[in-house]
Amino acid sequence: MIGQGRGHAVVIGGSVAGLTAAHVLAKHAARVTVVERNRYPEQPVARKGVPHGKHTHILLRGGLASMLRLCPVSTGTCSRPGRFASGGSSMTRAFCYGSERIPRRHPPLPTLGTNQTGATHEACPAQASLKRRHFMARALDDTIAAIDALDADGFIAGLSTDVVLTFGNAPAATGHDQVRAACTQLWSTISGVRHRVQDLWHPEPDVTVAYIQVDYTRLDGIVVTVPCVDILRWKGDVVADWRIVIDIAPVFAPADGTV
Repeated sequence: MIGQGRGHAVVIGGSVAGLTAAHVLAKHAARVTVVERNRYPEQPVARKGVPHGKHTHILLRGGLASMLRLCPVSTGTCSRPGRFASGGSSMTRAFCYGSERIPRRHPPLPTLGTNQTGATHEACPAQASLKRRHFMARALDDTIAAIDALDADGFIAGLSTDVVLTFGNAPAATGHDQVRAACTQLWSTISGVRHRVQDLWHPEPDVTVAYIQVDYTRLDGIVVTVPCVDILRWKGDVVADWRIVIDIAPVFAPADGTV
């Protein structure tokens, strides 16, 4: 896994915990290696040296929320034997190895239960999800870098040919030509811009939501910072729909505060 920082981090063990740790470390290390002694099985089976693998394992809903934020996996598709099944508690979901337990009631905020074998089996789709999330984060960084450099070609390279870009309350720009024209018009009114990503979410496999502080340098040299929320929908390796929720009026307000 290629990370965003410096150095080489090594995670021992490719369980859900290990893969989650690797995902977090990817934001701080230039390279992350996960060392797992076993091959991931095609089916949920017991592993040698893991006597507790058949035991019931419970993940409280706080842990579930954190894990799903990092590795979005639909719990609705994980109710087969060897995976997840609903339990009777409002705090937990229970798993019985080799069989499916019918839920007595659905907790309002479900948690997950599995055994060690099931958790290891789920690492395969979790790995794919982590790689996808990591790609989108890196691609967004590259695209933002192009915007900060006022590089229209670099920006457009990360967009689909039929992209729809909506900036604030301006009319949507469709396709590369309209996006290029919109960028050229905006950039002609400022001398520079810098984006600082404060937080990043992936609520769906191909959706990125970013909270960003944007520093606009006006033509008179004054720097004005405004917050914005970007919602990106990806199509393969490029962005197909980019919505920027922002109020840019403060950037062009008179320096003396008059209206």
